[in-house]
Amino acid sequence: MQLQESLTRIRKSTGIEDPDVARRLIMSSLETLGELLPKAERIRIGAPLSRELREAFSSDRSQDTFTLEEFYNRISSRTDLGYPEAKDGAMAVMQLIRETMGPNEIQEIQRSLPDGFQELFSGRPKGPLSPSA
Repeated sequence: MQLQESLTRIRKSTGIEDPDVARRLIMSSLETLGELLPKAERIRIGAPLSRELREAFSSDRSQDTFTLEEFYNRISSRTDLGYPEAKDGAMAVMQLIRETMGPNEIQEIQRSLPDGFQELFSGRPKGPLSPSA
């Protein structure tokens, strides 16, 4: 997955016109997702990504555990987007990742994520009280 192609697709799917905002959304989504995974797994799974995207995904941050709501809040904070825009944007980035990575890599990511993150990749909230609703 190349950054320029990703920018075009994310801008189209989210309606974000500013390429800098779209770039921050992609990079912060990858970085925040990477924070939930062990470092070795980030490096291995991130191999199909371009160098710049791989660096965001495989950042030197230590592994952390947090909720899906916190995931969206971190992206919101890092992009200066409101919660709804950050949530929708993160889900668009995850859809792009699903289309880019193989099913084995996606399953591996999903197995490593805390409970409650399944909807991040499915694009469908689990219920009315879901952080994605």
